[in-house]
Amino acid sequence: MIKIKWWEFYKGIWAGFKEAYFWGKIIGGGVLSMVGGLFMGQVPSDVSGPIGIYQATSSIKQSQGMWALLHFFGVVSVNLAVINILPFPALDGGRIIFVIYEMIFKKRANQKLEIMVNNIGMLVLLTLIVAITAGDVLRIFKK
Repeated sequence: MIKIKWWEFYKGIWAGFKEAYFWGKIIGGGVLSMVGGLFMGQVPSDVSGPIGIYQATSSIKQSQGMWALLHFFGVVSVNLAVINILPFPALDGGRIIFVIYEMIFKKRANQKLEIMVNNIGMLVLLTLIVAITAGDVLRIFKK
């Protein structure tokens, strides 16, 4: 951590952008390798859901303090932004695909198709949430 004088707040803003960019690259690369691994049949063991994030939050607060906890929340926020922009139905990235289609063809996509694709995407996301949460719970009982 670098201490910045209050009147040099712009240095803090710039440092924040650089930190977000750094973590965005790290997380983006991790997501790409995770998706590639899923296609190869490898299930990632270090993915956590709400329970795992709660455990990490508690651990960081107890062992490293409030500043480290704020940093962790920043990393989690960047992680959520990267995940949300993925071109997957039911996420903002999936919506962007439909908007690009509308821009190219100058007409709206078939409403029924869009609803069906988003519903399937939401079903997949909810299934992933349940599976990841179950993995978090199993990790707790294995300890």
